[in-house]
Amino acid sequence: MKPTLTSKCVLCGDMGVGKTSMIQSYKLKHFSDSTTTTIGAEFCSIDIDFTNIHYRIHVWDTAGQERFRCMMPLYYRSADVVIIVTDSSNFNIINRIDYWIEYIRNETDCSIIIAVNKIDLLLESEITTLNDKLDSYRLNGIPIELMSNKIPTSLNQFFKQSLLNVVKLKRSISTQLITDNESMTMNVDLNDNNIDQNDRQWGLLSFIGQC
Repeated sequence: MKPTLTSKCVLCGDMGVGKTSMIQSYKLKHFSDSTTTTIGAEFCSIDIDFTNIHYRIHVWDTAGQERFRCMMPLYYRSADVVIIVTDSSNFNIINRIDYWIEYIRNETDCSIIIAVNKIDLLLESEITTLNDKLDSYRLNGIPIELMSNKIPTSLNQFFKQSLLNVVKLKRSISTQLITDNESMTMNVDLNDNNIDQNDRQWGLLSFIGQC
């Protein structure tokens, strides 16, 4: 049995950019547009095999509505990676990337990836313009992935390459090595709110009411 390394990832971004669809489409292996508005946050785990190691990434999909924003620091805490999901077809939302980076940086120093979704809606000339606009983030060392939840190869590339590369390179990642007969701590910086290591199915952890 391969050793398993665990990591915590948080999805954030404005409402309607495709955060929940991104996770469900990847897990179901086909595009899913029958998602409902996330309330608070939803949790799932993604399993990826790479060479002789099994990666289990715990993903928190957070709500995009402003009224749930006060809860977000609870999820960012001890995260290894935060994915900012944005909508390539809406420049008002693209222009809010700076807001999300500042918001995250005020809470954590974890790695950031920008997932630019809905790229299938753009013309080639629009993609060129968008890429020029995103160059400043690349120059600051923030990985950017242009993608579409409707294109399976796009989702696979994001999770199995872009996200996994950041997880593997994260210096202070809190991980747990699981073997057949023993469990050995790899890093003392463990998450106090560590998720049960059983292979859990998509579960809803939501908070109802005002903060």
